[in-house]
Amino acid sequence: MKKIAYALMITILILFNGIVSAAEQPKKAAGKKEHYWINIFPVGMKIDSLAFDPQDANTLYASIDRGEKRRGLYKSINGGNLWFPVAHLKNDNEIKGSVVKVDPTNRKVIYFGTNSGELWRSKNEGTSWENISAGVISGVNDIAINPKNPEIIYVISGETLYKTLNGGKTWGELEDGARWLYLNPDSPDELYACCKEIGNAWSGEVTMLKHSVNSGQSFELGALYRLTEAGEKERCGSWDVTFGGSEMLLACAPPGWDHFDILKSLDGGKTWELIVNRPFANFIKRGGFGGTGELKWIKLHPTDKNVVYSGIEIWTPEKHDKILKSIDGGKTWEPLPDPPFTDIKHFKISPSNIIFASTSQGVFKSVDEGKTWESASFGLPVDMSGRELKFVDAKSGLIYVGSNNGYWTSNDMGFSWKWSQVEGLKQIIVANDQTIFIGRGHSLSYWEWRLYIDKITQDKGLSEIKIGGVFPKNFAVSPSNSQILYVLGDKVAPRHEDQIGGQILLKSEDGGFSWTEIRGAWNKITLLSVDPKSPDVVYIAADNGRFLKTTDGGKTWADITRGVYQSITTSLQSVWTSSKWLNPAERADMASLLASSSVSSLVIDPSNSNIVYVTTLWGGVYRSDDGGKTWKSKSPTPYLKILAVAFDNYSAQQCKGKKGCKVTLDITLQKKGKGQFFIQTPPNTVIVDPKKIVFGLGFYFRNVSIDPSNSKIIYLATGDGVYRSHDRGDTWQLLDQGLLDRGVKKVIATPTAVLAEGESGIYKLFE
Repeated sequence: MKKIAYALMITILILFNGIVSAAEQPKKAAGKKEHYWINIFPVGMKIDSLAFDPQDANTLYASIDRGEKRRGLYKSINGGNLWFPVAHLKNDNEIKGSVVKVDPTNRKVIYFGTNSGELWRSKNEGTSWENISAGVISGVNDIAINPKNPEIIYVISGETLYKTLNGGKTWGELEDGARWLYLNPDSPDELYACCKEIGNAWSGEVTMLKHSVNSGQSFELGALYRLTEAGEKERCGSWDVTFGGSEMLLACAPPGWDHFDILKSLDGGKTWELIVNRPFANFIKRGGFGGTGELKWIKLHPTDKNVVYSGIEIWTPEKHDKILKSIDGGKTWEPLPDPPFTDIKHFKISPSNIIFASTSQGVFKSVDEGKTWESASFGLPVDMSGRELKFVDAKSGLIYVGSNNGYWTSNDMGFSWKWSQVEGLKQIIVANDQTIFIGRGHSLSYWEWRLYIDKITQDKGLSEIKIGGVFPKNFAVSPSNSQILYVLGDKVAPRHEDQIGGQILLKSEDGGFSWTEIRGAWNKITLLSVDPKSPDVVYIAADNGRFLKTTDGGKTWADITRGVYQSITTSLQSVWTSSKWLNPAERADMASLLASSSVSSLVIDPSNSNIVYVTTLWGGVYRSDDGGKTWKSKSPTPYLKILAVAFDNYSAQQCKGKKGCKVTLDITLQKKGKGQFFIQTPPNTVIVDPKKIVFGLGFYFRNVSIDPSNSKIIYLATGDGVYRSHDRGDTWQLLDQGLLDRGVKKVIATPTAVLAEGESGIYKLFE
């Protein structure tokens, strides 16, 4: 049923993808099959603001202002089951938060602003946008629209309340000292601007609520306070307030945070009536420093004022959120079942009585008043910092996404995720017999760590693979025989366990029970790749530029380095033939620089062991059809052209206004100076650092993945998105529609799915 529903969601999305902003819409190649990437790893991203369509309960908007590549506005047309972007912000302002509001009289009109940006409006549900800041609004904390006259808009910018009477053409300042707005929908001339503090935390700070009944022409102050047992007013040390028309509910704790009271006001906060004393005493025994919990928020139901929800963060034994519900206006409370998330930032109730919670684990929704929860984050961006697409099991389809203290698994393509705790996780490999190999690291220093290898089998469970006298650094498992393992490590110095005695390569033919050293001069090895068909065929790539191959399980090795780099430098030199800035020697130096960049992947064709692919970070992708003897460049040509044009443009800019100006590379001058860094600059010459140009483009090559069902089809992860080839790299098609960020760190093709890892999530390709 879930798979059918998911397919239906994708169909709906493709039909409605014309809603995506025209500025962000990728160009469709003629005759190419329609495609779209959907984020399926919805763990760990909070939204800043959520808004409901006033006429369609299934349509809602979410805004995010975190990270340059994730900032923007997202829309769902099926109740939060699937999201897609409708606007993207691109600037370097300080990130603080964002706000989205829908015009209550016209569902097509959307307002969107950020705390560090300007106010934007769309009149066509996000297809196009206009700036209505009028040079006045320089940051948006909150927005309110008059439901009887949508030309009247209120905005808090900084801590100042502004108002427009003409839809944003001009703005006038009303009041300062405000952080958020509430406009009474039943009486839109009545508004609240919260809050202003009088005094300070040490001398008795009092929080004042600003209340206006004349559209902001004037304000009266009402204090947020509680009543002591003696009937005296006492300021709130911690508080939250919620509105239902003119009715307000206040959760207020004294300065010591030893308990909370619930109060109600019907006169804009001038007076408060005690509803219940210490309703959360069973959960918050003692507040403040060293306490056991804290009330985080309180929320009135939008249509039923008797229904109130509140959230409490429990501090012991570990922090988690508990949600409580009242059906008598806050007098009595009952806890709901513990939700599968923590750290609720927003708790919103839709007009159709669906609850949404924005949490540190993503967005969740409940259709049964908080009893059960399901993820509502598909398509929303994810903060992938410290997370990585580790492995996809081709046999079971199980996805593994790791972090430094464990990993998530999904066996239904992202509909649900299960967490497993593993401290120091580094590697995950699943063999064909479903044996799981886990590498977990322990840091020795900033640059050095040792690896422990565990294997999990169905019959024996978890067991550690012990390797005496070696600190493992990397390991590979034969895809055809899980009993054969290769481990790269550092020798333990004879006298001191924390000293390293050089690199070592080991092989096990019994699943890690015993080990044999493979002799050789191993240094700076970064990649081990085992032939999918033969465990005796292994390729090695090293940071010092060496490529080695064995066909007898490590007894003898062939050095294939020269063939690889001849191909790379030859193909890269041809890029610069049209450049007027570089002579032949400098073109060779430029090609050598790119060719010597880190090896990012080494992949063997599972259907033909003679076909091998190598990618270097800046040098591109190369293919050998004869087992590594000779190589041909298979890089997407746009990258090579873009790189050459970027270099020429940069050089022209550096020489602008200088007659007879010449350009040379810093690496060329260093070679002439016999390795000396400080050298004399030739007259009328500009020295260019080519690394700056490469870094500025943000283009790189990460890995090649071969389609298991058709080895002619390969995928390439780059800084410009994912490329696909149907002829082993001879021609390429860019697949980028739906990617929230162009930079892709990894792509994995399986018999049932193609997955890509970006900075904003794990994506699945739909066609």
